[in-house]
Amino acid sequence: MNRIFHSRMTWHALAGTLVTGIAALCLFWQRQGASILLAIVAVALTVVQVERIIHTTYTLTTDGWLVISQGRFARTRRFRVGDIWRMEHCTRLFGLVSYLLICYGDRHHVAVMPDNEEAFVREVEKRQNNPGQ
Repeated sequence: MNRIFHSRMTWHALAGTLVTGIAALCLFWQRQGASILLAIVAVALTVVQVERIIHTTYTLTTDGWLVISQGRFARTRRFRVGDIWRMEHCTRLFGLVSYLLICYGDRHHVAVMPDNEEAFVREVEKRQNNPGQ
């Protein structure tokens, strides 16, 4: 059975979305030619940010793949669970930002932020030891 983990909501993602949303409102408020174009760009950026926050998922498939989907506007990444050779919990920015660094293949890596990080690590390790589950 496929196991899906959703992305953790982070303060910096929410802050960035809030800043671009407020910038779009302020630019629309001015009602001038150049500010309208900038407001449209800010609205598009806000939509992309919200799409990425809401639709980021990490799927562990029954045939041994980890599929990282970050919404409709980003490409999906796929790699075998058996290719993972290290998972490390990392913190940056004085402990304010934390993520799980996954190293796989020949010097490839990806940072993920699953909502339930411990369950995600346990499930990956279980699928590495028992392929086909």
